[in-house]
Amino acid sequence: MMTDKQIEEIARTDAGKKYRDLSIYDVQMRQKEDKSWEVEFKLKDPSKLGGGPHYVIDCTGKIVSAKYFQ
Repeated sequence: MMTDKQIEEIARTDAGKKYRDLSIYDVQMRQKEDKSWEVEFKLKDPSKLGGGPHYVIDCTGKIVSAKYFQ
């Protein structure tokens, strides 16, 4: 089973390929009952339009789903 830090790093690595600058996002994570993780990148500045990626990552570190918002 992977740690929350490892799961966050998997999400950050993938997100960095698409968004490059992740410093404008806060990362919110939630472990689900099935031990998978939801990882969401939310804009730090709520007055800005758009959003960051949203992931579901299983307990082995595999990205089950990824949604990219602009």
